[in-house]
Formats: sequence, structure tokens, C-alpha cells
Amino acid sequence: MHIERVTAPVRRQVEDAIRQEILEGDLLSGQRLVERELCERLGVSRPLIREALRQLQAEKLVTSEPHGGMRVASVDIEEARQLYDVRSLLEPFAASRFVENATDEQRDLLAEVAGQIEEAIRADQCALAIKRKNEFYRILVAGCGHPVLEQTVRGLQNRIQLLRGISMSEPGRLEHTAGEIQMIADAIAMGGAREARKACEEHLEQARATTLAALSRRQDEDTGLAIADE
Repeated sequence: MHIERVTAPVRRQVEDAIRQEILEGDLLSGQRLVERELCERLGVSRPLIREALRQLQAEKLVTSEPHGGMRVASVDIEEARQLYDVRSLLEPFAASRFVENATDEQRDLLAEVAGQIEEAIRADQCALAIKRKNEFYRILVAGCGHPVLEQTVRGLQNRIQLLRGISMSEPGRLEHTAGEIQMIADAIAMGGAREARKACEEHLEQARATTLAALSRRQDEDTGLAIADE
């Protein structure tokens, strides 16, 4: 993938490209970022890569290593639990508000994106499915008619999307995700605020369980590697 030098400044395009790879799961939580590989893949210089990574570090999407270099930011188990606690309060509320306040255009767009999630999953395109799911929630929150909630969710968005990449990268999770998202979309289409809230709560419960199990397994693997190195 080479950066297009047309509209936005090149550095911003580099930032956007790496950010997209992180948020869509192409670059995984905790993965080491090799500058040479990024330069070759994006077709830009190392100074541009370094500037882009500094910006993404400010956004808490990447973290610096003690001895140099960068990694994709990690979410530990406790932070994941707290993020899901907050999501479980905000997103079901947003779903019920969407039923009451969304425009016809937003309803149609939400239903369309739910179908696109299912299509991406059937085609085994995990990155595209994550991208569409991010879009689904953006539409859901934008249509709930609550600017404070929208602003709050936007502030958590990068961390939430890191969680989403972990959850949806787990074997078998994609198929379940499609059904759960469709249940939310169906409840909204039928005008059931209570049903939409419940469907959203059930989806978050499943996503929470999958993500925490994945993080626990990774923690055990890291511990095992550390012991083996001693």
C-alpha cells in the first residue's frame, strides 16, 4: 500500500494509514512496529513514519518501548473490564435513544451497514467487518440525539476500537457478531426501544466474555515466555 500524495499532507496520510491498520485489526494489540517495514509498505521515508508514530502515541494508539521502538498499544484485563462497564451503560442507552430520535436516513443507513457487516463476515474479511462495525456504532451514537453521550463515546473511541479488534479476531467470534448486530438492527427497525437496549446489552456481554478470555490467554502466554527466558 502506497500513500497517495494528492489531498491531505503526506504526514497526515501516513498517520491515517497506520491508524486505520490498528483500528481495523491489521496491526494487533501489542504488536511491535518495525519502521523499515512500515516505510516499505507505505512507500514513505523513515522521518515521516516517526512523525506519524509520535502523533499516534499522543492518541494512545501506540506506546514506546523502554529501549527504543514502538508497539501497538495494549489493553490490559482491568482496563478492558472498565471499558466494558462504561460501554454497557452508554451503548444500550444509545440504542434505545436511536429508536426514539434517529432520522429515516439514519435508520436506513444503520440497516444497510448491518447487512454489510454480515456480507464481510461471510466473505471472511475480518478487517472489513471491523471497519463496518465501527461505522455501525458511529451511526448509532450520532442518531441517538444526545450530544454529550456522543462526545463521551468519541473520547473513548480509540480504546473501544482496540477492544473490538481483539474480540473480532478471536476464532468463531465473527459469525456470532453478525447475528448479534443484526438483532440490534432488527429491534431498531421494529421500533422497539426496550428490545434494542436488550439486544445491545446481550451483544456487549458476549463481546466482554470473548475479549477478557483472549486477554487472559495472552497474559498467560506472556508469563510462560518470560519464565522460559529466565
